[in-house]
Amino acid sequence: MSSTVAPRPPARRRRLAAEERMRQIIEAALIEFSEKGFTATRMDDIAARAGLSKGGLYAHFKSKDQIFETLLFKVLSPSFNNRKWMLDDGDTLAEVVDAFIAHTYDRVTDPDFIAALRLLITESHRAPHLVDYWRREVLDTYLKEQQTMLEHCRARGLVRHSPLTQQAELLMAPALYAAITRMIFGEEATQASLKDLRRAHAQLLMELLEPVEA
Repeated sequence: MSSTVAPRPPARRRRLAAEERMRQIIEAALIEFSEKGFTATRMDDIAARAGLSKGGLYAHFKSKDQIFETLLFKVLSPSFNNRKWMLDDGDTLAEVVDAFIAHTYDRVTDPDFIAALRLLITESHRAPHLVDYWRREVLDTYLKEQQTMLEHCRARGLVRHSPLTQQAELLMAPALYAAITRMIFGEEATQASLKDLRRAHAQLLMELLEPVEA
C-alpha cells in the first residue's frame, strides 16, 4: 500500500508593516543610487533590490524622485533635540554638550549617513530641485531652531556671547569634517583621530559657550 504526502503549499511572502517596508525600500535605493548614480538607477532596480515587484514599489512611491527625497529626509535629517540647550530639565551645560557630541558623532559616522552624504555631493547637480527642497525644509529649519535656542540661552545667561551663538552652523562643523574625511579615507584610516577630534570638539564648545564668571 503506497501512501502519498500532500505537497506543502508555497511559502507566502511575509507581510511587513508599512514602516518596515519603507525602511527596506530606502535602504535598497541608497545602495542602488550609490552604485549606479541617481540618473542610471531604474525603479526596477530598486524594486529588485528590495525584493518587491515593480507594482509593489509603486504602491509606496510614485517616482524615483520621491524615493530620493524621502531618502534625504530620513537619512540626512539632524535629530538632536535643540530644546536641550535651554537646560530646562536640570542638565548642566557640560551634560548637554556631551549629549550633543555623542549624538552628532554617532550620526555622522553611521555608514548610511556617509553613503547618503556622498550621494548628496555627487548627485546634487542632477536633482537640484530635490536637494534645494531638502535644504529649505530640513537643514535650514533645523539650524534656524538651533539658532533661536542659543539666542534664548544667551538672553537667560546660560551661555556666553560667542561666534557659536551668532552662527549655529559652527556647532556641527568639526563633526561634518569627520564625516567628510571618513567618506574620503574610510573608517579604518580615521578611527584613531576621531576620538581626539570628539574630545577637542567638546572642549571647544565648552570654552565658547560656558558663561564667564563675574
